[in-house]
Amino acid sequence: MRTVLPIALLLIALTAACVVAIGNGASHGSVVDDHFAATSAHGARCSEIAIAAGVDFSSERSGALGSIAARPDITEHEQLFVLDALAAGDGFSSDDTAVLVALARNPALSDATRNELGRRIGDFDLYSSDRVRVATALSDGPATP
Repeated sequence: MRTVLPIALLLIALTAACVVAIGNGASHGSVVDDHFAATSAHGARCSEIAIAAGVDFSSERSGALGSIAARPDITEHEQLFVLDALAAGDGFSSDDTAVLVALARNPALSDATRNELGRRIGDFDLYSSDRVRVATALSDGPATP
């Protein structure tokens, strides 16, 4: 009886922790839902961005978002959605930095997105050295072919 009660309490505590963790991990879903609930016209890649944002592993998510962010024909709407999806995520600093640098170095980066990225740099959980990399990419401008 003495061991049954602590084990039962442990199981209850673990179940509660899992429910809290799952509830906190729904940030990507809410950003995606909010995005598609908006009445604005959506870009051709919005569905791809939504799928990429839902990938569980940070490195795979950043790889998918980074390849979208680097496309030369990405629209301003899609650029901003990439920022929103990334800010809502829980990726590693280096993974998020790779996406932000890819976007900042993209020749298609709009002035509005450039300004938004500069304004929201604090929304991303980045190490200070990674913030410097993003800021440098923004100031250096697009990559030359």
